[in-house]
Amino acid sequence: MRNVRAAFMTIIGTAVMVTVVLQTSNLCSAQSVNSSKVKFLLAQCGKSNGSFWRQATGIVARDIDLSEDATAKQILQMGVTFLQETCPSAPTPFGNIEVDLRLGDPASFMDPASFGEIHTGNHSDLVFATSADSNQISWYNYINEPRKAKEVAEAQAQQLQAQQRQEQAEQKKKSEIASIFKSNSVTRLVTIDQLAANPFVFKGQVVAIRGYFSQMNSETRATFHVGDSFFVVSGVPSSKFTRQGDAFILAARVIGKTSETGLPHLSYVGSAACRELGCGEYISIFR
Repeated sequence: MRNVRAAFMTIIGTAVMVTVVLQTSNLCSAQSVNSSKVKFLLAQCGKSNGSFWRQATGIVARDIDLSEDATAKQILQMGVTFLQETCPSAPTPFGNIEVDLRLGDPASFMDPASFGEIHTGNHSDLVFATSADSNQISWYNYINEPRKAKEVAEAQAQQLQAQQRQEQAEQKKKSEIASIFKSNSVTRLVTIDQLAANPFVFKGQVVAIRGYFSQMNSETRATFHVGDSFFVVSGVPSSKFTRQGDAFILAARVIGKTSETGLPHLSYVGSAACRELGCGEYISIFR
């Protein structure tokens, strides 16, 4: 942590403001923090639980982005320099150091007690670090709440974007099937119970019906089911349906019944995979 120097220091009791010009090579990824943007006060300089501890509390101007680790650690280093200047009686240069940072108005920071108890409560602006290595700064307990909050916000934004993309895709698919229904003069939504009872009522009509794919009976003929009731669709593209149990909303022309099994028989017009239970996203078109 070399090349760190204090430009000036004014001491009034235990309240100390230190201006630091930082030229540290291993923090070169961060822009230099203007000294007027930070103020440190000495919170502890003496023994605690048998060990000599030095603690600095610092208020950082709100326009400084503490979520950037390089910036936060640069200011933590400034706090180390401050402690070395204001508490020189420590037995080692870097041992048992604690630096705490929060956002606020540096000019109005006069009492370290006003910093707030950092170990309790939820301080979303807190940066906290301790070092126990006697010969060099080695942050073994580094907490950056602004970075955590930023990561959470970014994750939420990505989740929202993914949700919006999914909704847009579903709306596009819904519009496509609605277009298929309209272009093929789909007249109504029918249930498997209606077709099983009397498909001839709808003969020649293009209807919408939901169903779960069962199997391909031939290259162009497929069987679908709803519960224990089955129906047959002919004229199906051979590679259109590949996985048993997938739910679809189909636009199909009613033919009648198959001569072999007596199942309702329809001719394929179009289809779309369902995401909602019972194909609700497509069935709502008819409500």
